[in-house]
Amino acid sequence: MGEFETNPNQKIISVLKDGKAQCDTSHIYMKAQKESMFNAMKDLTPTNFLVWLYLASQSDNYTFGFSPAAISQETGLKKSALQEGIRVLIDHNYLIQRTDSNIYDFYEIPKTKEEIEEMKNIQICTHTDNKDKNGFQF
Repeated sequence: MGEFETNPNQKIISVLKDGKAQCDTSHIYMKAQKESMFNAMKDLTPTNFLVWLYLASQSDNYTFGFSPAAISQETGLKKSALQEGIRVLIDHNYLIQRTDSNIYDFYEIPKTKEEIEEMKNIQICTHTDNKDKNGFQF
């Protein structure tokens, strides 16, 4: 073990994960930004953070129907806690409703409605030639 500074009586913890380098449909590791996870810990109650953690543990661009009964069976969280957690995540802008829809987008970092609108308005260049709109070659 490498040398590092500790305080007197400080515990040293070494993380040893089961199933090293194993990531398949039976052994899935969660990937989330540490900073956004720590901010959510500070921003939310422990139970609401567990709901955030459940959503953050899903794959990018994964869409599913929210079923408190199914998630409760999977996680052990009470259905009422899941429903309250969803309400809180909406109130804190982790979940943003799409316009005229029952679809909500989850963000690890809360977004304002203005940020969401700005993201929608970003134009992606799809030109197939190599000249810009002014005729300059690039």
